[in-house]
Amino acid sequence: MLFAGTERAVFVSFNDGDDWQPLRLNMPATSIRDLVIHDDDLVVGTHGRSFWILDDITPLRQIDEKVAASEVHLFRPQVAYRVHWNLNTDTPLPPEEPAGQNPPDGAIINYYLKEAAQSLTLEVFGDKGKLVRRFSSADKPEPVNEKELDIPTYWIRPPQALSVAAGAHRFVWDLHYLPPEGARRIYPMTAIYRDTPSRPLGPWVLPGAYTVKLTANGQTYTQPLVVKMDPRVKTSPEDLAQKFALALRCWESIHTVQHELQQLRSLRSQLKRLGGKSKEDKSLAEASKAWTRKRRRWPGAAAPAHPVAGCGAACLLKLT
Repeated sequence: MLFAGTERAVFVSFNDGDDWQPLRLNMPATSIRDLVIHDDDLVVGTHGRSFWILDDITPLRQIDEKVAASEVHLFRPQVAYRVHWNLNTDTPLPPEEPAGQNPPDGAIINYYLKEAAQSLTLEVFGDKGKLVRRFSSADKPEPVNEKELDIPTYWIRPPQALSVAAGAHRFVWDLHYLPPEGARRIYPMTAIYRDTPSRPLGPWVLPGAYTVKLTANGQTYTQPLVVKMDPRVKTSPEDLAQKFALALRCWESIHTVQHELQQLRSLRSQLKRLGGKSKEDKSLAEASKAWTRKRRRWPGAAAPAHPVAGCGAACLLKLT
């Protein structure tokens, strides 16, 4: 594979220079004065347009005639690093102030569809084949009620979809488990312009070996994925394991409480329906009244939210 910089753009060749294809993407037409490969990234220096970085060129390295002829192809992901996406302790820069964009925070997963697929699922499996995260083309984006926001809408990260359209696609897994069910979604003040996800997040995954599985139209494709720790972090593997175990217990407790709350709400609805039928049945009326007195202390009534749920969400906010 060869790269070439011209007076207007960057080009790539997959056949020793016989044919060239542009790598412009969102880069303006400008003179290319320098070009270097840094690990899996292509870094370009320009005349008057600063420098540009194309993150993760591993798909370009893996493209060949077999890939081009395949109906579906899942590229082998590059090594993913567990890096906190933002260490700024203040609000983001104003949108009108020029600033660079960081690489995606998580595992970059690239795939190719020769033709549009009816449906797609993307799954990540950990040790012993245990499911860690699952995405689907049928997933609905997280709802955002602008009237309830206390932040500008341009802070929020746009929703990410698992595309079924023909062509090459990139999907980023943030190296977290699924966000806890039912927890109130908030946006931190330490935000990044158009790149701030809601919180709390699910637990961080541990560094190690994972398997990515893409299912398209009933056919499955797998690739290994390696997750490493931020090299600047000196926390021992034992301490990371303890932190992960605590975060996972908080996460599981929230899911358990939410399941129980759903059952309680269902029972509350049933009692409400029975209340209208209990006027002629004294025993049923007394039972209904007894349950009504008990439910006044249930979450969602006059009582505060369930303490375990609140503790779990608060713990996850600190641990993730």
